[in-house]
Amino acid sequence: MSRILIGPFVGEFGWELMHWQGYARTVATENSYDEVIVIARESSEFLYRDFYTKFISHGITGATDCDLCNGRNYNILLDKYKQPGDVLFPSKRFLPDREPDITEWPFSRQTFIKFGTKIKDEYDILIHARNTDKCNSKYRNWPDDKWIKLHNLLVKNYSIGYIGINDDRVFGENNLKDIPLDRLSNIMAGSRLYIGTSSGPAHFASLCGLPHIILSPSCNIGRYGSDWNPFNTPNKVTCINDWNPPVDLVYNLTTHYLKNNNFDI
Repeated sequence: MSRILIGPFVGEFGWELMHWQGYARTVATENSYDEVIVIARESSEFLYRDFYTKFISHGITGATDCDLCNGRNYNILLDKYKQPGDVLFPSKRFLPDREPDITEWPFSRQTFIKFGTKIKDEYDILIHARNTDKCNSKYRNWPDDKWIKLHNLLVKNYSIGYIGINDDRVFGENNLKDIPLDRLSNIMAGSRLYIGTSSGPAHFASLCGLPHIILSPSCNIGRYGSDWNPFNTPNKVTCINDWNPPVDLVYNLTTHYLKNNNFDI
């Protein structure tokens, strides 16, 4: 019996979406295996559901586990699940001493599928009000007072839902934090626009075909425009004032898109 062991994946959600699960799908489906074992976070199981025969949660719940990412415990985790004769497809994207592996493949080697099914009209706007300092990235959070001002301007005419995890902020009554990815994908497929800083949920919006406004400097134009946008999902990077654009800019981009279905402003 042939068996491939994919993972364990321990890195960030955005990298899992755009630089791992597509590779995993390619290697799992280009050969005929009797068993395809995927090891990742329990919350990410939905991403692999179309091709695995067995999913194993490794029990890590945070964005990254520093010990694992630095390689100190990675092999211990891999050894826990592998069996003699397994074909191994380990994720070493974040290991400083890694050997060349599948993450060196060209982006085109990934096999992407579009997530989510529109079941009903959901929200005009989904917002991810990021609130984290992981890897000293607090500077990427948009200030609360700006989120509140934007919410108050938009809620008069549009329905707004708030997504995210843990300490991410919610400024309205529609709290969608911590919902499973399969449900979130359907909500995204049924919504009209996403707003947030560069983050994993923004990349998930792209894979669900949900147009998005990214509060970010121009360094991310290429990533959202083409590099990590396999379905050419419409998007706009604000570019002004680094990670802290003015509220009026975000409001104008939002209302223009919702009225015209384009970012030509």
